[in-house]
Amino acid sequence: MDFAELSQILFDGLCPRLTEHSGAALMAAERCRLDDWLAVEAFGVLVQAGLKPDVEKEKMDVACGPWGLLVRTLVTNIPCDQAQNKNRPIKKSIEGTVKEIWKLTTPGQTAFKHRAMLLAAYPTTHDNERWQSLHLRQIAGELTRLEHRPFQFWGDIPGVLYLGLCTEE
Repeated sequence: MDFAELSQILFDGLCPRLTEHSGAALMAAERCRLDDWLAVEAFGVLVQAGLKPDVEKEKMDVACGPWGLLVRTLVTNIPCDQAQNKNRPIKKSIEGTVKEIWKLTTPGQTAFKHRAMLLAAYPTTHDNERWQSLHLRQIAGELTRLEHRPFQFWGDIPGVLYLGLCTEE
């Protein structure tokens, strides 16, 4: 399975789950992180696609054949009427994500041939100028390739799923 196939499977499976899950929407409205829940859902999507993923193998959240995935959520501080306003700086989350990408791009950190990061960013849209210029540019600059798909939590909270390739294809 190549990167395009993996992103298609994950995006097609996760976007409806993110949209339909009222509990995830309530947490997103409070600007809570959903890392572990998203990893469980990604695992379920891969199983549903007929694959045989492993959990937490070699410091990865989800492993599937030659692929090792870290799963993270980035809760933005971008204003959104449907989400609580909280003055949480996102800078440390972005810096932490970039450091994790560095680990994934460093040879010898893991035996996986292909390494990727699955990110859910919310509340934001992919085209939001502030998101693009201040945050996404830092993350994308560290990746070999970045695919995205927009979604909306139940209750119209906008988000974007990203799959970033950390190794050569």
